[in-house]
Amino acid sequence: MKWYRIIATTTILVASFAALQASAQDLVQTQNQAQNQAQTQNQAQTQNQAQTHNQALERGQAKEQTQAKEQIQVTDLVPAQAILPARERVEAPVHVDRKPGLRLPVDGEMIALDAANMWTISDVPEAKLTEISKISTNTKFPSISPNGDKVVLFSPEKGETPKRLIQWSRHEKTDHEIMRGQDVSTYVTWDDADNISMRQADKPFFHDGQMLKLKLGNKKATLRAKKRLSESKYFTYDADDIIILVRKDTETLQAISDTSADRYYSPMLSPDEKFVVFNGLTTGVHVFDIEQNAVVYIGEKGTDPSFSPDGRYLIYAVTTDDGDDFTSGNLVLIDLKTHSRRTISNPSKEIRLRGSISYDAQFVAYETTKGVFRAKIVNQ
Repeated sequence: MKWYRIIATTTILVASFAALQASAQDLVQTQNQAQNQAQTQNQAQTQNQAQTHNQALERGQAKEQTQAKEQIQVTDLVPAQAILPARERVEAPVHVDRKPGLRLPVDGEMIALDAANMWTISDVPEAKLTEISKISTNTKFPSISPNGDKVVLFSPEKGETPKRLIQWSRHEKTDHEIMRGQDVSTYVTWDDADNISMRQADKPFFHDGQMLKLKLGNKKATLRAKKRLSESKYFTYDADDIIILVRKDTETLQAISDTSADRYYSPMLSPDEKFVVFNGLTTGVHVFDIEQNAVVYIGEKGTDPSFSPDGRYLIYAVTTDDGDDFTSGNLVLIDLKTHSRRTISNPSKEIRLRGSISYDAQFVAYETTKGVFRAKIVNQ
């Protein structure tokens, strides 16, 4: 019977071996399937990551292009579209564009400056102030009337108190509020003894800028009309530290400041539209003579230039500072007709700033650390 047991045992062993071999084959097949599935998943994941990366790059490029377009629209100073008809923007000519990337908002002819017509300033004896009187405190930016009888002042916003326009009258000997609100600004010019034009403060850019025509009353100022800045024969503005003059009548423009020597700002057109005054950060006050097509250097360290109501005279302050505060300030008067410069004596050594003169240069209003004063100018 032993040989039967041997045969049975052998049969069992053979069957077991076959089962183990089948299991091993199944295990290998399962592992291969798992590996294939993992490879397929990895390939899909890699493809998804690549697709996601490409999409992110495309979005980034689109965003950069959008930002570039927006930046061009800002640096191009779009407001000039309101001055001249809509035109395709072009790069500035070489004689204007010494700064990479400067773009001008209109095309058309560019006018070069004429150095041959440049005139010079001659110094004349000093003037002195008489009849000095303090007219206001806690106000700034005085603007005196053509005859010197009235002064309009600016009261800055403090806490819940909005910006205010203040009027002082020589006859009343006092100052009072005539307007308040967000429209009030520091830029005021006189149309005549009873009417002023004030730059609307909440429209600071010249493409939508407006001058508010106000009639001065005893108690308040009333709005007569609004005039868009783009309606003027000339318009001036600064772009990338360069002063640009736009001539609407001939649809031309020109850079009226040097484009490399300094950084220029705050251009102002004279009331008679014959001159443009502007500041250089380090070089001081410059005047562009529109008729002569020439720039004249007026004075070093000059700040806050202001025209008389008729445009003949220009006044500015010559200052020094210690890096934080003014240490001195003197007023200088320019006669743009005779090309003469007259310093106003300052024996008290007070710091005088932001001068404003009457049309005949007989009266002046100015700021000091103690308030705003009005005085009579006497030539010596």
